[in-house]
Amino acid sequence: MPRLLPFFLLLLTLFACQKEDDADEPKSYSDKIVLQDLVLAGDSIKLTWSKLEDATLKEYRVVRREETNGPESILNRFYPPSGSSLATKFTDDAVPYVPTLEYQVVGVLTSGQMVNSNIVTHKRPEIKIINAVPFDVQFDSQRRVLYFFENDGKISQYDLAKSQVTKSIKTDATIGYCDFATYNGTPELYVPRNDGWIFIYNAETLDKIDQFNVGSPATCVVANHDLLFVAANNSSWPYRPVQVYSRASKTLVSQSTYYTSGNPRLKRIPNTDTELLSIGSSNQQYYSFSPKGDLLNQSQGYYSNYPLDANILELFPSSRKYLSSSSGVIYSISQGYEASLPKGNLAYTSFLIDAAERYIYAGTSTKSVEVYTNNNYVQTRSIKTKAYPYRLFQDGSNGLLCISSTTPSASIYYYNTPSKFVIEQLR
Repeated sequence: MPRLLPFFLLLLTLFACQKEDDADEPKSYSDKIVLQDLVLAGDSIKLTWSKLEDATLKEYRVVRREETNGPESILNRFYPPSGSSLATKFTDDAVPYVPTLEYQVVGVLTSGQMVNSNIVTHKRPEIKIINAVPFDVQFDSQRRVLYFFENDGKISQYDLAKSQVTKSIKTDATIGYCDFATYNGTPELYVPRNDGWIFIYNAETLDKIDQFNVGSPATCVVANHDLLFVAANNSSWPYRPVQVYSRASKTLVSQSTYYTSGNPRLKRIPNTDTELLSIGSSNQQYYSFSPKGDLLNQSQGYYSNYPLDANILELFPSSRKYLSSSSGVIYSISQGYEASLPKGNLAYTSFLIDAAERYIYAGTSTKSVEVYTNNNYVQTRSIKTKAYPYRLFQDGSNGLLCISSTTPSASIYYYNTPSKFVIEQLR
């Protein structure tokens, strides 16, 4: 008997191994496909399904939905190699950063008939989606409230502490770039409209306070020292691309006369009160006004082969230059093109320069924020993000605030429209 013990132990080992191998093999059915429970592996999801024992099986399709009963995308197709059966395993290495994912496997027969597997759902309730299609996002760092501005006139407040949209309004117009200021102790939001009106809202409650008309479609407002600088889309004489209004009387103080193509966007040059930069579709304008709002100087900007993009625009805090476009071009306000970030094949979506101008943070279309030194534009590190960066803000001791879209928000030509946003805190 002792001599037989090793033999029995060997048999038991072989039997256990055979059972284990059988457990790894997917089961087979002639009339259905069973998708097993998903297996999480880091940022990937592994799928395994049963074999469909049907001689007319042509292919398997692996399908994913990014919301319950949402539109589906085909992740992969498996066709039978000559003399071999179809694969029954797949790993999703590009899992989108959304709260709900649905997976399904579809068997396609040569007749065109489809055999659908069961749907397996993966939920991540910790991910909060902001449903918006904004052209701009701004941040009130004191209250830690984000403002989402959409072309159709919708304005939404998102409270970071509550992780939710706390209020939304519809302005019933196409709106442009907005600005904030405090007037008579009340925080105000100034909203330019394509019908020529400027609406003034309480910035905290979004209740409308006042309104006035500028006579042509307004694309941007900059508020400073009780003056409102309005960019208008004027395509005929007399050109009035920038108009200055008194906040108190809502009357015209002065206006510029240079023609600007496209829909100009204004930004106040940091460390100045009444110097403005205007970016149109292909040019730069510089404006200087007196403290009372009278026009002192206006000059045409520098034309070059380097791109400008009013949608991707960030001014340096103190050195009178700015970053623009998905190509990461750096311009001097007075001298034109200065340099370009070493982007390789990257397409930039947003920029942030720290207050001390030590580093440039650049969001990209490949789910990352690239960090460059400001003195020589050398890349120092790359911060991976869960989704596609759209806007970057400094959030005090909380680090970097990245407003990211779950859908690509930019290509090298910036044609894509971002939607479905998440908030990422980066260090």
